[in-house]
Amino acid sequence: MSGGKEEFLETLFHAHSFDLASVDPRYPDHFVCPICFTVFSHEEIHSRALSDGHIWPEGFREKSETEKIRHQHVLLCTECNNRAGTMGDKQMQLREAAKDAEKRGELFGGRTVEVIRGPAEKPIRLQAQLKLEQNEAIQGKIIFPLDRTGEWARNNPKERERFEALGKNNPFSMIVYPFHEMKLHLAEAGWITSAYLLAFFTFGYRYILNGDLDRVREYILRSFTDTPEQPPKFDDFGIQECGTHYFQEPVIGLVVPLDGKTGVHLEISLFDYHVRLPFHHYVPQALWILIQRNEEISKEIPRLLEEGARLYAPIECTKMDGHECLWDYVLGKLSPD
Repeated sequence: MSGGKEEFLETLFHAHSFDLASVDPRYPDHFVCPICFTVFSHEEIHSRALSDGHIWPEGFREKSETEKIRHQHVLLCTECNNRAGTMGDKQMQLREAAKDAEKRGELFGGRTVEVIRGPAEKPIRLQAQLKLEQNEAIQGKIIFPLDRTGEWARNNPKERERFEALGKNNPFSMIVYPFHEMKLHLAEAGWITSAYLLAFFTFGYRYILNGDLDRVREYILRSFTDTPEQPPKFDDFGIQECGTHYFQEPVIGLVVPLDGKTGVHLEISLFDYHVRLPFHHYVPQALWILIQRNEEISKEIPRLLEEGARLYAPIECTKMDGHECLWDYVLGKLSPD
């Protein structure tokens, strides 16, 4: 491990261990992986058991192009970090690449297309790329990329011959299969994992050691095994895509519904995705003090109460710098008074 990288892991370790000791003094100079809850000593930095956990995948850091997203790191155990990267991170980026391609009028990735002449004839199966053109009607263009020899890449020459023999006036139907590498349930799990890590980055152990987060961690750990599962759909835990609000950099805030029907929760947003995470165990009096200190938010409270709307408190905080703030007391730290 290079000196610079090991020094950075040392910095992350000390930030987390300081925060952990402030919450639970039984673990001085230790780190607990926020996903699997395995406990690591300081010496294990040198054993490659721990690694730098980028909260957001590389493709998202490039797309965002903001300093804020590049500086959001936490420490993770190497096993959880690797599994998150090969499962959720990969699928998040594939999903986003597919959406960006659709905006350009393309279908992302190579697709299997099946040409059908009739029930008595064997379908022609080919690998192709597709481009969509939308004028008065949606039209598609099939593109067969060439390899270095000039042949259709990844295609059986006999299937190509059958396709070319169809001629212009022979009607046929075509089936376009989904991009075979894309797994939407893992992309959604990746978003929830990144949102959970951002909450850890923001609040530290005082937030994630709460039992309400057990269901979030269990969902994340199941996604590491590629277990097919629909994303959660609860008032305080879930994910949605939104066509109205777009965020170029990660944003985290506390949502306090004033309709009396739904619970308080965190909302983490990036691009057109919004993830909700539970935020149940808090001290109402401390939260109210924090809200009242924000003049812009507090002056809106009468109107929001009348409308039964929701109060949104943006959070600019990180436990990676070892500071203490009102959010610690909102999350249950005992007041010195």
